[in-house]
Order: sequence, then C-alpha cells, then structure tokens
Amino acid sequence: MRVLLVVPPSSLEERWGKFDKAVQTYLPLGLAYIASIIEKEGHEVKAIDAVASKYSFGDIEEIIKIYSPDILGQQTVFSNLNDCYQTAKIAKNIKPDIKTVLGGAHTTMYPEESIKKDFIDFIVIGEGEFIVKKLLDCLENRGDLAAVPGIVWKTGDKIIRNEPPSPIKDLDSLPLPARHLFPIEKYSAASQLKGKRVMNMVVSRGCPFRCSFCWVPEAFGRNIRYRSPESVVREMKLLKEKYGADCIRFWDDSFSANRKWINQFCDLLITEDLNIPWSCFTRVDLVNLAVLKKMEASGCYQIFYGIESGVQRLLDIINKGTTLEQASNAVKLTKAAGIESFCSYMLALPGETQKDAEQTIEFAKKLNSDYVQFNLTIPHMAGEKFCDFAKEHGTVLEDVNTATLFENPAYIPFGRTKEELKDTVKKAYKSYYLRPSYIIKRVYKIKDTPLRKVVVLFWTGLKVLLWR
Repeated sequence: MRVLLVVPPSSLEERWGKFDKAVQTYLPLGLAYIASIIEKEGHEVKAIDAVASKYSFGDIEEIIKIYSPDILGQQTVFSNLNDCYQTAKIAKNIKPDIKTVLGGAHTTMYPEESIKKDFIDFIVIGEGEFIVKKLLDCLENRGDLAAVPGIVWKTGDKIIRNEPPSPIKDLDSLPLPARHLFPIEKYSAASQLKGKRVMNMVVSRGCPFRCSFCWVPEAFGRNIRYRSPESVVREMKLLKEKYGADCIRFWDDSFSANRKWINQFCDLLITEDLNIPWSCFTRVDLVNLAVLKKMEASGCYQIFYGIESGVQRLLDIINKGTTLEQASNAVKLTKAAGIESFCSYMLALPGETQKDAEQTIEFAKKLNSDYVQFNLTIPHMAGEKFCDFAKEHGTVLEDVNTATLFENPAYIPFGRTKEELKDTVKKAYKSYYLRPSYIIKRVYKIKDTPLRKVVVLFWTGLKVLLWR
C-alpha cells in the first residue's frame, strides 16, 4: 500500500506568538517511528513536514494528486488539529476512497470526538507502531477491523472503539525512526540549546506520575519502559556520523526516573567517549548531586524542569507530587554540578489568583535558573478530566483556535480577566529576563553560543523589551 505521512501546514507565529523564532522546529519522532514500521513491512511510504519545508495547503494538495496515496496519516497535537482536518478534507476531495488516519496526543485524549468528522476514517490511540502495522494488513487484505487493537473506527453512524493492545515491552525491538524521509537540513534548534544541528531522541515510554494536566500516562501507561543504554548510544553515534548531529536533545518527560538506567547510560557514554553534548527533561524529585555530576561528566549541559507553580497549594491541586523545597534544591544542585537549568511554569492554573501568579514569578526569580518559560494553561491539551476540573474553577473558552501558550488565553480562572492574564505573562517575562544581573550573566556566557543563536536571543530579548 502507498502511505503518505504529513505534518500539516501550521504557522509557528500562531502557535508561539512573539517567540516563534526562538523555538525549535524538530523532526516529528512519532511519525518517523511509524514510517520505519511501514517501510519494514514492505509498504511504500512518503513523509511531508509542511512546517519545516514551509509548504502551503496548495502544495499539499499537489503532492496528494501526484503521489495518490492509499492512506493518509497525521500526528495530532492540540495546536495543529484544525490543520490536520483541513489536510484530510483536501485528501478526500481529491481521492474519495483514501483512508485517513489520525494519531497523537489530541486524538488519543479525544478519540470519539475526533472521528466524528466525515473525512476521518480511523483514530489510533497511544503507541501506534504495531497498531498501524495491523491496520495496514487489515486494509490490504480486507480483514476484520474489529480485530485491530487500539483503533477507533466507524460503521455507518456507529463509532466503535477497539480494545487497546498491550504496551510494547521491548523498545529495542522497534526500528529506529525513519529520519531519512524527513528534511533534516530544515530543522532548527531552540536558541538556548548548544550546537548547530540538534537532533531529538526518545529512550523511554510511560510515566508513573499522576500530574492531572499530562496526557502521557493515558497514552503510554504508568509503567515506564526504557530502551537499553547500548541501543541509545548506538543511535547517538549514528546521528553524529550520518547526520552531523553536534548535540542531542532527549524528549522523554522523566529522563532520570530510573536511577540504575541513568547511571548505566552515563557510564557507557563516558566509556565510549562520544563527546557529544546533550540535554533532557526530568522532574525535580528525580535528581541528586551524584546523579547530576555523572550526567554532566557524560555530556549533559542542560536540564528542563517542569516546576509549574511557586504556590504549593496549586502544585497539590494538579497532583504534581513535588514541593517547592524540592524544586529549589534541584536547581541548586544542577548549578553545583555544572549543568544549566531551564524551568517551566504554568500560569492561569485552576484556582490561581493574581496574587498566586505574582508569587510564582517571584519564586522563579528566587530559583534564578538559566532559562524560564511561563505558559498559559490550555486545559484542552490535558484531556477531558482536567478540562472538567478547570470548568469548575473558571471559564474554558470554546473557540481555542487562536490560543497560544504565551499571549492568547484559552482559560480564565474565576476572578481573573483575559487582559489581566495577558499582562501577567508580559510581567513575568520582563521581570525575569530584563533583570540587570540576568543580562550580565547571559552576556558572559554568550561566547559559547553560535552566532545565529546569538542573533535570535538578541531578537527575542528585544521582543520582550518592546512587548506591549
């Protein structure tokens, strides 16, 4: 069968607002893993990343006409859902018998709602590799769709949700992402990251934690599974030698959750002397000084921590499972180990007051991490349970097509206003990044930053200064 995988046209400015040039455009690993399975099974597959290649919907239309795929697959997130719908609609208009498939974060959280569109045929829930394999086999051989685990499909007016498959236990059994199908040279790293060609990887699936705003456990389960350290290091070598990667960013939510694994991985990197810097995401309760020093010795230069709030009451409300003391300690230890910290905070959480928001901003300045981001809460990104909870404590805006993490609120807690939330975000960024002590620190470190990124950092700083 002939399969077309598409990242639909989407504006970075619409998604990120004033900070569009400071963010990373990265290869969509989910689609790349799916593509590798499709290739392995002997099907023909083509991948289009319209964001990286700056393609329009007109360009996508021409590609579909020429390639004439049997299957159109897309990976959804909250911010690109309507773009995925438009691409599927275009495909159906050109080729009515094409089968359209959606997977990813949004459709995993809202499968029945997502498949109601006439131009969507299948939803893949959670880990898609083996689900897609079985779906393609079924479609090619005119099999029984009821026997394909993990899909949502329609027969007449009836929506059917099949039983989910078991989680993939042996992640080493998966082929590496089919990066060769994507425009590697067109991806750009976020301005705070080292390297001229930063490439992304994942080493685990699942999350044992219970943050109410996160969709990962629903999609991948609460039992965290890791690839072997050996397979991870082999992939890092491949990215360095084949694609010229000079920095790796691991996208796992809780990279250091397994203490034994992280020590084995770091020891292997040190032994192999790969000499490639890397960064990761983890929680403040999953590090100590010994682990951080081992990570630094193996090449880790930056860790992203989801702090979320400077108010313990709000952390408890969202089931974060961490304390302000743990957050403060983690940032201090990270600095002591010689690693940068990037801390993220959620503003406009359910139950947050303006005073709470100001406390979060002050807490961020007290921690004084190397970088911060202040995100407006978008309940739709977290699933129905969190959405329902948010509605009990505020107003969830129904029309969220123009919502962004920084400038356009999608949710307003009771007692707040849309304009006040926007002003709070501005205040947060200005009061943090325009501190003289912070500016001096960044200027001192700028010698280690590639020129292109220096320009972007300067441009972003000017945007913050002139933000009205």
